[in-house]
Amino acid sequence: MQQLRLELAESFYDSLPLRPYATDDFEYGVKIQSKKNAVTKKHLSLNHKYSTQWVTFDIDRNGAVADLYYDTTGVQTPNLVVENPENGHAHFLYKLQTPVYLGENTSIKAINYLSAIYAEMRGLLGADTAYTGLISKNPMHKHWRTQELHQEPYTLRELARNLDLDATVTRTAKVSADEAYHEGRNVKLFNELRAWAYVAVREYRGKTYALWLQACIDYCMQLNGMLVHMLGYNEVKQIAKSVSKFTWQKDAYHHHMFMERQAMKAKSGGVKRSASYDPLREQAVALFADGAKKKDIALELGVSDRTIRNWLNAEKAESALSQICEG
Repeated sequence: MQQLRLELAESFYDSLPLRPYATDDFEYGVKIQSKKNAVTKKHLSLNHKYSTQWVTFDIDRNGAVADLYYDTTGVQTPNLVVENPENGHAHFLYKLQTPVYLGENTSIKAINYLSAIYAEMRGLLGADTAYTGLISKNPMHKHWRTQELHQEPYTLRELARNLDLDATVTRTAKVSADEAYHEGRNVKLFNELRAWAYVAVREYRGKTYALWLQACIDYCMQLNGMLVHMLGYNEVKQIAKSVSKFTWQKDAYHHHMFMERQAMKAKSGGVKRSASYDPLREQAVALFADGAKKKDIALELGVSDRTIRNWLNAEKAESALSQICEG
């Protein structure tokens, strides 16, 4: 496949986040990778957590690239077109001269301006409305056919040239009303985050819940960044907290059951273990001894409050019995 010229490849590489999400196969989920490793994958995230420099559209139809040469819609030519040579579907990538920052203390006008431009361009291009823009075809990967059609990055004003943004305001209002009726932005984020979290949580086994919660917040913020009308940070955080808590406890339970089965197999094979042996129980006792609250321990280990109480009571009883025997 056609390779990017050196200058463009270096510029593209420099624009990427330090640790993008990337994958070769979505069935196995996306993972945070080093930049050096991410650019070897077929798909990766182009934008930083709280900013947008690459505006991406997913065109799921044959002849998507050929349509550009006969375009009469007034949409600007993309900087890069990354095409699947097997079916002609493509991602159109537009690079912004100045990134639009998405945090709470940034320009709401710039965010709304970009949202209006994106909605209008998406409609004119016939791009997939369900595509969040989080993960893109990697233009540096040899699996795709990549073309550079425009060298200079765009300002928002240049992207908006020839677009009827007044019509966009009306249309996006209707889209938002439909979304609120059928699904809603928060439900959309919840479902997309949950699908990712079921797989991604496995990478956090042996780590703390706080790290997992932050990973969910970061991913949810990226999903939120591509909505026409984004939710506030507190709403995003609440969605992330709900998903992270549920998936953390669910994964910890199944992982704990797996470890118990392994222990039973070892025991039946002649390996003698103490009746009180339980890795999670040992962690619970240690955390409680360090001053952690029972409720926090339950959340950290992914078990119920009742289980924590039973473990601690059993530990206390065994300790008392041991002292009596020694006496």
